[in-house]
Amino acid sequence: MTIQDLTLKRLIVVLLTIACCAPFASAQQLRVTYEYRYHPYKNESFQNADMNMTLDIEKERTAFYSETAFMIDSLSRIAFNDNGETVDHEAYSKLTRLLTGSCKDYILIEKGNTTQVLLSDGMIHLSYSDTYSPPEWTIEESDYSYRSYTTHKATCHFMGRDWIAWYTEEIPSSAGPWLLSGLPGLILKARDTEKLFDFSYRYISEMEDTDSRYEQLSSFCSPRPNERKYFFSGSPKEMGLLHDKIENDASLKNQLLGILSSKQLNKDGSLSDSVQKERISIIPVEYWKSK
Repeated sequence: MTIQDLTLKRLIVVLLTIACCAPFASAQQLRVTYEYRYHPYKNESFQNADMNMTLDIEKERTAFYSETAFMIDSLSRIAFNDNGETVDHEAYSKLTRLLTGSCKDYILIEKGNTTQVLLSDGMIHLSYSDTYSPPEWTIEESDYSYRSYTTHKATCHFMGRDWIAWYTEEIPSSAGPWLLSGLPGLILKARDTEKLFDFSYRYISEMEDTDSRYEQLSSFCSPRPNERKYFFSGSPKEMGLLHDKIENDASLKNQLLGILSSKQLNKDGSLSDSVQKERISIIPVEYWKSK
């Protein structure tokens, strides 16, 4: 291959990269899909993965949620009336075929940094509002090519964990997965330094106004009459501590659900009292206790 051929080939690659990235350079509304990997339990190497965590970036607000959880809640509103009675059997049939997403939380951030958070554990929902403050990032002298984008490294200590993020200035949005935002470009990849939680972008597309799910997601943060006994709201600290207790105390969870006791099936076919494994939360309980 001649030098001229090599130069031409490199030029074509550069032009293709620019062509692929250009549609998002000026886009004000984007839908970004992330793969979310995390370790659910302490002292175990097993890792869960949710391929469809969605970040919707609108002009003055963002929403971060599980695609599966959104589908489940959407179908539930169709399948059941306010009294919990089945009124649409087709929607109910679709609902029973869906597996609950590994992450069932909704995070909605509006202009002025008002944050609405819904934490879910099965039928139990915990809701709180807060004034959101982005992490205080340190931008490092390190570049990384990730899925055709040039990204830059940034680090921070945020809500009890140390985080590393890679963002691209090719997409001028300060948004990112979960509560990670505030950098001079879209966050494409982020993980904590213990490698317990990892977000990696997979797809990006432009959104029209008609694609917005924000109002629908916001409605899910308010209980219907048949959901009120399983719906709790309070301060961020109260809900954060309660969420940790529910995830790690089977008896409390049963109490809130009105279940007298629960059993687990052993390998030999016998039944024994359910044992709750100690879970790892993305926001450590120590953080909430210190607030």
